[in-house]
Amino acid sequence: MSENIMNLKASIVRAEASHMIDDNEGVRRNYADVVAENGALIGEYNKRSNNHVELLKSLKHLNLLIRLSAGLRIGEASKKVVALCRECIRSN
Repeated sequence: MSENIMNLKASIVRAEASHMIDDNEGVRRNYADVVAENGALIGEYNKRSNNHVELLKSLKHLNLLIRLSAGLRIGEASKKVVALCRECIRSN
């Protein structure tokens, strides 16, 4: 992503420089690069956002399963089930 951002900044600077010297073909070409890099950045963001949402759904489901399994025990055994499950999740 950082490489895409650097390319985007460079394309904007080149486009503005082309605009200042009245190079319309250069302006079009550089702004086309800006649009392409922006599309790539948006695609990466959407991918990361979707992965985050899926991770949260998985963690919520996992916590539900831990809570239900702890409910099958009473007292100290229930706490031990929760502790062992959390330790197992942290280690993996």
